[in-house]
Amino acid sequence: MAKKIKFYLHCNGQKIANMEALRKNFNLEDIVEQFQSGKLQRWLESQGFVRELEKVRAISAKGIEQVAKELLKVFELELSADEEKDAIMDILYTQKRHAFLQKIANAQKEHVEVIRSYHKGFQELFNEILANPTDRILIKRNLQSIAKEHLNLVLLYRISFVSLLKVRAPLALLLSFGVQEFEQLWRFGMLEDMESTQGYAKEHFLDYEDAFLWGGLKHCVDLIHRMIDDAEVMQGLIIANLVKTYKENTQGLWREIESINTRYLIIRFSTQGSSCCQIAPMVEKGEKTVGLSPNEVIGKCLIFDGLQYQSTQEELVIYLEL
Repeated sequence: MAKKIKFYLHCNGQKIANMEALRKNFNLEDIVEQFQSGKLQRWLESQGFVRELEKVRAISAKGIEQVAKELLKVFELELSADEEKDAIMDILYTQKRHAFLQKIANAQKEHVEVIRSYHKGFQELFNEILANPTDRILIKRNLQSIAKEHLNLVLLYRISFVSLLKVRAPLALLLSFGVQEFEQLWRFGMLEDMESTQGYAKEHFLDYEDAFLWGGLKHCVDLIHRMIDDAEVMQGLIIANLVKTYKENTQGLWREIESINTRYLIIRFSTQGSSCCQIAPMVEKGEKTVGLSPNEVIGKCLIFDGLQYQSTQEELVIYLEL
């Protein structure tokens, strides 16, 4: 049979090795706590205090007050009524506070897990886009999920978010204009000055301050414009058939390029400067077409319902179906 290993019982700040030391340094709060944890029973058994161990094991009381009274009897100790009352009150307070602190600790742990899960969900959606930069369906689905579930993280990491997409998934950055929440962000960044932003952030993005968002979003829009102006990036998208192009001399007549009821982002509209060149959304039969010149389109990232074109020279339109 394995020999019981003796160990010290801690009571009243002292290391207790025998019954005499326990009675001399008896602290009711410490003894009740160690009774509840089972350490008192193990100590009595290891020290060979069989009589006291049997009495302690026989305690069946549930309430702290009754347990304390029984333990005082076991160790043949007496406290005045006031001392006993104060000790029990201390025990109850300590245990109640410990339970409260444990509840807070558990809640904090749960909150940390929720936050970690929230960030992980965003990162997984974003990484999928970066890993599949030409998959329109996946990109649109993930952008919509990010907008609905993780827009606060986009606001927090807005510059990094746009910078990574600009380099690794430019199609996704263009497709983001087809998601209402993202379009609102980029339109906010296109506003000319702080005066024109009054109340925009609070109206669209909960309680964010205009000044807090505008500068960062303005930089994001600058990055988008730089990407659009990058001939190499645009050529790569064209070659991969990820964006559409149109180039024709229509002899000054309006030509339908894309039918109504489908939205298109106008990415670039170039002109040699000498031609009559305009684009416009499609209109219902009988309605007047109002065309826009390249100067009215440049830098606006306009979205048209359908697309028509008019030119006296071959001018290039680059656009994207949203």
